[in-house]
This record gives sequence, C-alpha cells and structure tokens, in this order.
Amino acid sequence: MRATSAFLADSAQVRGGKLYVLGGAFDTIRSQRFPVIHKAMAFVMILDIQPIERDQIVDIEVTLMDEDMHPTGSKAKGQFKVPEPRSGRPGQSSVFPIAIPFFDLRFPEPGGYVFRVTYGDEQELVRVPFWVQETS
Repeated sequence: MRATSAFLADSAQVRGGKLYVLGGAFDTIRSQRFPVIHKAMAFVMILDIQPIERDQIVDIEVTLMDEDMHPTGSKAKGQFKVPEPRSGRPGQSSVFPIAIPFFDLRFPEPGGYVFRVTYGDEQELVRVPFWVQETS
C-alpha cells in the first residue's frame, strides 16, 4: 500500500468509489487573530492497493501535529478494507480514495503544521505539511 496523492481540501467525500473535492490542494490558512478555529477542512488521500493487500482490515490514524511533530490533540482513527474490484485484470492494483473531515480545528499560533498518517503498527504512510499564517 502506498499513497499516490494526499492533500487538504475545504470539503471532500467518497461516494461509489469516486472522490468529490471542493477547494482542494491548499497549503496555507490565513488569520488575523490567534488562536484561530478553522471551521472545516478535509484530509484527502488516494491509495494504491496491491492485490495481496485486498480483503484485509487496515487500521489507520491521521494526526494533526505542529512543526516540531508534537500532536495537537486532533486526530481521526478508523479502519478500512479494500474489496476485490468488480472489473479489471488479475494482478491489477486498486485505487482507493479516502476523505476524512475535520471540524473546528484549533491553531494556537502561526507556524507549520502537518497531518501525519500511520497504519498498522505505527508505519508512516504519508505526511501533508501546511502553514497557518498571520495576516495584517
């Protein structure tokens, strides 16, 4: 399993195996005051799943961390299982989109932040860094 893409969006969801994204692929949040509460965003990831990895339950955790890699307290945990595809060639990998919403994220100060994704026994899958910037 590997992440072929991962990014932030204003909103995203997966329906029928397809990914629907609004306001995707940003890397900066701006605010005039701190702490700031960011009302909503989605963490989006597209996985490439090999045939041998299908039909297995995978535990995943997405953790928001500061630039020093300290957890901020915001995280999402879950499980997924990639089924056998209905079509395709034997041995072909599967595309598996994931969209995880986050609401009311608190950023105490400007700086760098990162969403870190781990699975299984804390194996890191991907990091998505971004900035929270003060504006005048």
